[in-house]
Amino acid sequence: MNELQTTISSREVATMMEKRHDHLLRDIEKHTTILEKVTEPNFGLSDLWILSSYKDKTGRNLKEYQVTKKGCEFLAHKTTGEKGDLFTIRYMDKFEEMELVQQQTIDMTELSPSLQTFKQIFDTMVEQEIKQKQMEKDIEGIKTSLDGIQNLISLSKDNWRHDVKDIINKIAYKTGTKHKVIWDEVYNELQTRFGVNLNTRLKNRKNNAINGMSKSKVEKINKLDIIDEDKSLVEGLLIVTKDLALKYNIYQENELVIND
Repeated sequence: MNELQTTISSREVATMMEKRHDHLLRDIEKHTTILEKVTEPNFGLSDLWILSSYKDKTGRNLKEYQVTKKGCEFLAHKTTGEKGDLFTIRYMDKFEEMELVQQQTIDMTELSPSLQTFKQIFDTMVEQEIKQKQMEKDIEGIKTSLDGIQNLISLSKDNWRHDVKDIINKIAYKTGTKHKVIWDEVYNELQTRFGVNLNTRLKNRKNNAINGMSKSKVEKINKLDIIDEDKSLVEGLLIVTKDLALKYNIYQENELVIND
């Protein structure tokens, strides 16, 4: 049977670890420098990770690593506390999911050439359909009216800063997690889902404001200000915040709605 993917991108690993990708690359390369000295006959760096690359939205080739399950286990051992525990659960679930897919996948070489071609076309169509449905669910599904439901919690596009901060405060209080950690999770998820780099936008915004603002005012510009300048990002932030509230059981599914 053809082998399926047994690694995951270091970008996905960074998201699981709640860490910036460039910081994870730095850690992997630091470990690589040390592990290159290992002379054990049954060990190779490819057991942990393999240097690779990907194209960003501008077409640039950027560095990443393809990380194996053993590599994730190694990184988990180097991560202490709650983040280490959460990362362990996340990567174990991911590899278990991939293993199940592998068990259920037909060996393509057993099919006739015409059926192989048909299956490839069909798989591509299915993947595109799933992505389209997920996008529709994220953007449109949450606008469904919830008339008649008691204790409805409304996320307003007019008062979104207050509503989002209120939910973040509730999550921090319930979980005992620092506010910054939760905000980082929100921003990382927003960037992953909607393909935006908030840090770059913030840097550009501050650079553009230097000539027209005092230095103290420029320094106060933050990521929420950047989001406020883009209606689609405001909608995206409300979607991510809603999902986060459900994830941490702050509210139930039928208690949250985003109002226009």
